Formats: sequence, C-alpha cells, structure tokens
Amino acid sequence: MPRLVLIQDHHVVPVAERAFLDEAALQRLLEEDPELIALDDVDPNSSPLVPIGREVPLAGQSLDLLFLEASGRLTAVETKLWRNSEIRRTVVGQILEYAAHLMTWSVEDVERQAAHYLADSRTPDRFRGQPLGTALESVSGTPTSTEEAGENALQAKIADKLAARDTCLIIAVDRIVDSLRNTIAFVDSTSRFRMFLLEIQEYVAADGMRMASIGIYGAARPRPGTTAGPRPSWDETRFLERLQSDSDSQSAAVVQDLYSFVQDEADSVIWGTGVNVGSAAFGVRRSGVRFAVFGLTTKGEVWVGLDTLIRHEVSEDARSFLVESLRSAGVNVRDDQWSAFQARQLTDPSHLQGFKAAVLGIRDSLG
Repeated sequence: MPRLVLIQDHHVVPVAERAFLDEAALQRLLEEDPELIALDDVDPNSSPLVPIGREVPLAGQSLDLLFLEASGRLTAVETKLWRNSEIRRTVVGQILEYAAHLMTWSVEDVERQAAHYLADSRTPDRFRGQPLGTALESVSGTPTSTEEAGENALQAKIADKLAARDTCLIIAVDRIVDSLRNTIAFVDSTSRFRMFLLEIQEYVAADGMRMASIGIYGAARPRPGTTAGPRPSWDETRFLERLQSDSDSQSAAVVQDLYSFVQDEADSVIWGTGVNVGSAAFGVRRSGVRFAVFGLTTKGEVWVGLDTLIRHEVSEDARSFLVESLRSAGVNVRDDQWSAFQARQLTDPSHLQGFKAAVLGIRDSLG
C-alpha cells in the first residue's frame, strides 16, 4: 500500500488517514469548508457553494446540508459513512425525496432558510452574520454593483433555477461502495438534475497539518474526441451463465450465495478479465487503494489471497480468523499464500457463515 508523506524543508513527515468517527464529523467538515465539494471537477458550469442550511426539515426527516451557488442553484448534501447499511440503497431514495420537496420551494423559502442559518450561532464564523449576497460574493469573488441590484439579480437567478428544476444532489461518503456509485451514475445520466457521489478522506501529519483526498463521481462520459471501447472485464450476467455450465451444482450454489454476499457487503465487486474463466472478488478500499479479500470463479472455485492481505497490513488476528474458518471446513490453506479450493467445501451452512464472518472481520478491521 502506498505510504503518504508530507515533505517540508527536507524533512519527511508521515501522514496517516484519520477515520471519521461519525457522520456528524464529515458533515461539519463540509459545512466549514464547502470548497471540498469539488463540483468543478465534474461540472464546469458550477460555482462555489455557500451553506444555507444544516439538518433542514424535509419530508418528515432532515437533510444534512443545504448549499446555494452564486448561479442560484440549490445543492443538497447527505452524508453517510461506509459502515452505515443505508449507504448501499436507502440513501438514494432518501436524497431524491429531499429533492422533491426542495422543488416545491419558492424564492422566499430559500431566502428565509438562508437568513435563519446565517444568523445561527452554530454557523461557521466565515459565513455567520453575513447577508446571503455578501456570503456568496466572499466565495465567488464576484462583487455586485449595488446592494439592491445584487439582491434582485440573485432572486431572479434562484427563481430561474427553481422553475427549471435545476438542482444538484450529492451523497458524501468516506469510502465509495460500487453499488452506490453505479446507481448514482445511472440516475445522473438519465435525469434533468445532477447527482454526484463525493468521497472524502481526511489525513493528519505528525505536526498536526490536515489534508484531504477528494473524489467526485457522476455519470461516466467519454472525453472529447474519444469513444468508449469494449469492456474487457466480466459482468454479472456472463459470470452467472458461465458458472452454471462450467461447475458442478453444489459449487455453483455456494458461489452464487457468496456472490450475493459480495454484492451486499463488499466495498466493490472486482471483476476479472480472463478470456475463458470469469472471476468476481470481494473488494475493499483502504486509503484510496483497492484490493481483494477473496474471489470466485466460473469454475466453481473460491480463492483467498492471504499474501495480499499481508501486503496491505491486515492484522494478524483478522487473517488468522479467516484461515481457521477455512481449516475448520477441511480446506487446506496456507496462512501466507494465495490458495484456491472448490466452493462445495463450504456447503455446510455453519462453515459458510464462519467464512463470511471472517471476511467481514477483515473488512471492518481496516477502519
């Protein structure tokens, strides 16, 4: 795994990832420094954001953060940590419901919400106590000619965006889960509004300096002058069809069960690119690096990469739990090497559950 360091005056300062202890910490970070919401990476027409709401009551719940652009567009942000089970499916419906309610707002609703937030004692110092127009000027760097002209122009912009149902939805996470990214890419590519997934990880150097890694994703679009090429990797349909024809029934049943487990619990499904044998692996991410804990093949095999887990500094206790779960099922596996076996060796439900528990132990040990 790559090591992150800070170079200062010919001194190398180690930098460590600092996990968000709760969603409120991620929410505060984005509220205090909305520049971290790097919309300009995916939307060249975007402008800097100013927060105008925290825990905004909508649809009988509360939207984590609400922002306004100088263009008049509202941006709704919902934060979720990867450990939260809602990160895989529920959060998408949740933020869409919030958007539906925001689209019923008037210009007066937006201004009232902004005025309440900017006067709140909990609002970050850099925004608190400012008129909305002044706050927007402070981040956009574009002054208005007069106070009255600026206010009228802003009201017109907000009205235009609301009428056009032009809003932006962002789900902010500390670690990307592929199922969520795929859903967001689909919604973003088929909707009038924009929907993005923001991944943000915070790092702290030994001297206390803070840094962040930011990635923002929406619908995949080819770069100008290029065309999308054929996808070289396997996919679910091809994998499951070939599994039925190339493996025995017992192994196929276990592989299908484990594939569902991968979809539900992995950070991502890592698809293989083999010509004749398809594979799908349980992917996890740590400090921006993705690797596989175990994998499945269309030949009805399961493989575990203990050597990979060692390289990525998975704890010895977590690795030992995985090894013992397999040995208890009669699988001959080394604790420091790549190993493969027929999936039917995990036919016994207790052995299968023990293996799954060990995999989750590895995932959760990564923090």
